[in-house]
Amino acid sequence: MEKEKEPGFVAYHEIGHAVVAKRVGADVTKVTIKPEGNAAGHTKISLWRFSGEELVLKMMAILVAGGVALEKAGFSNPWEGAGSDLARLDHLADYASKFITAGKTSAEHFKAKAFAKARSYMPSASHLFHRASLLEQKQTI
Repeated sequence: MEKEKEPGFVAYHEIGHAVVAKRVGADVTKVTIKPEGNAAGHTKISLWRFSGEELVLKMMAILVAGGVALEKAGFSNPWEGAGSDLARLDHLADYASKFITAGKTSAEHFKAKAFAKARSYMPSASHLFHRASLLEQKQTI
């Protein structure tokens, strides 16, 4: 069975995005585990109040939050199926390094900050379980 088809995998992933998005001040307008296009689920957010480095770091933390939630929940390979999130993370880190800090700060530094922020905002595994279970029941919240 593919990881993204395991019970709870997609729900935990999307809840991770949503929880960190709320904690960094984003508006979360939709969380779903219904497939959309190539995605097994989707979290729709808005960060319109932010700009510059603050915006990029918040976006990066939200991107990695799906995998971080799966790590916290104890899934054996939490990054399987997160290729598009990681590709966007790489793009944003390169952008931040080149255009926000003019190469003075590496892309790897920005990625490390994003992971640290996502992990610091991630709630307990029991809180994630409760939210993921609710999402699995309703499919969209």
